[in-house]
Amino acid sequence: MSGPLDGIRVLVLRPEHQAGELARRLEAEGATAVVVPAIRIVPPKSWTKADEAITRAPNFDWVIFTSVNGVESIMARMEETGSDLATLPERVGAIGPGTRRALESHGVAVEWMPSSYTSVRVADELPDPPARVLLVRADIATTDMDESLKARGFDVTRIDAYGTEVCNVDLVHKALDEVEAVALTSASIARSFVEACNDKRPGPGTVICSIGPATSAQCRKLGLAVTTEATAHDIAGLVEALKSWFGRA
Repeated sequence: MSGPLDGIRVLVLRPEHQAGELARRLEAEGATAVVVPAIRIVPPKSWTKADEAITRAPNFDWVIFTSVNGVESIMARMEETGSDLATLPERVGAIGPGTRRALESHGVAVEWMPSSYTSVRVADELPDPPARVLLVRADIATTDMDESLKARGFDVTRIDAYGTEVCNVDLVHKALDEVEAVALTSASIARSFVEACNDKRPGPGTVICSIGPATSAQCRKLGLAVTTEATAHDIAGLVEALKSWFGRA
């Protein structure tokens, strides 16, 4: 399909079951999506803290989900343990439209979303401190959001809902020689990408496109230079950033 990204090959590293939306959006703009999952979602090392928090869920004022993976992992765990979704806190927050859609698909109403998806903005905009917040995260997520919420007066309990594993290392290496751009859609995917690359890094002409500040910060920590960052921190914003960089917006 011809479009503003015609001829551009973009490496998509999301887990296979989540790569479809980005691949479709890229291909609608004329790009070729080279889908090579670099990350596999796995259960957390221990469910103990999460299970304890779920049993105490009615005692929290808010539960904040930061990713689709966190939603799906907690929903599956609640079903497995026989927990009732009605016991979740009445006030539910979602970081990003994809996370919101995932919650709503399980019948969970979302009261609040931040205007952008950074730790500082989440802490600044979450209503009604002080309040007790259950924060659902990946096990490798930084503590920036936790600390920002605490600094504003929230009582934060964090649970790690899932872990990640690097996969398809050889395929990532091969794909790097075939693409003009790499799409990084989360900090965990940035980390997995760098681990998969090992000593082989993208060439100087390869565009590294980050979905937002947290992902870019992870890249800098790992020594990976970000070429361009999405203004709107979602899949649509990532595609727009690529279009702008290649001068075809």
